[in-house]
Amino acid sequence: MSKADETPLAAIAVATDHSETAASAALWAAELAKKRGAKLFLVRAFDPSLPVLPVDGAVPMPPSLLTDLEDAARSQLTQTAMELEERVGIPVRPIFGVGSAARCIIDLAMENGAEVIVAGTRGLGGFTHALLGSTAERLVRYSPVPVITIHPDKIARCGNLKRILLPMDFSIHSHRAFEAARHVLGIQPNDGESSILLMHAYHLPIEFTSLASAVPILPSYIAEAAAAAQKNLQEVASTLRDQGYNVETVASEGYPPEVIVQEAKANNVGLIAMPTHGYRGIKHLLQGSIAERVSHTANCPVLTVWMGDE
Repeated sequence: MSKADETPLAAIAVATDHSETAASAALWAAELAKKRGAKLFLVRAFDPSLPVLPVDGAVPMPPSLLTDLEDAARSQLTQTAMELEERVGIPVRPIFGVGSAARCIIDLAMENGAEVIVAGTRGLGGFTHALLGSTAERLVRYSPVPVITIHPDKIARCGNLKRILLPMDFSIHSHRAFEAARHVLGIQPNDGESSILLMHAYHLPIEFTSLASAVPILPSYIAEAAAAAQKNLQEVASTLRDQGYNVETVASEGYPPEVIVQEAKANNVGLIAMPTHGYRGIKHLLQGSIAERVSHTANCPVLTVWMGDE
């Protein structure tokens, strides 16, 4: 991991659909913008595609309807930005785009130099989530710009933003997630405030854990797996400590998304930073993404860094 610099954060783009979820994310983003001296953009995507009702004799759509809807959406965005600016005390620039929500938000953020996108997530689960997905999920899955997802009902429970949890898979991807979090949050070595919790979740098959008492060799194998994980963590921690960071480590056995969320809650971290991959189609449906699952269930904001399509 490279040594930290003091490059300022240029701008934050926060996505809005004018819901309570989006409003909570906007307030969180505004506080971050104030702390980091960054510009704040309020981004709204208007998707002109309307459902076609398969009903004989349906009332034809008035020619001006889409134009009227777009004008109303622009006015709504301007009003929301003005109200947010008055509430948080910093300039808020509204940015409006037409197109598919996630793609449009990503394009607008990049065109305007935003270095992070903040979005609220409702945390859908089960089959509904598998079929419908969400704008926040698509941002996490495909945005080249780092994304921070916010649960509106969990903001009050967030800890210190200078205390972050960094799940490690010991690849360059985890290192990039740390660099993104360090830059976005303004984490500096030797500042006396920042702390990093490095963790690795290793998941053993059920046969290993449930039959450990029946097969004599298994307990030593499980212990060796834990020791290897801790050894690798200590190597990364040593590098960060040499750079002046306060670092702790933890290795836990279990299903990674659940273990990550549990450790974040138990250690009162302010943010989880981790990489994600753009799985598509049936591969995504079957395997999903650890980062997406953590984003939906974490007790604090989650910063994800896209590592490209798989």
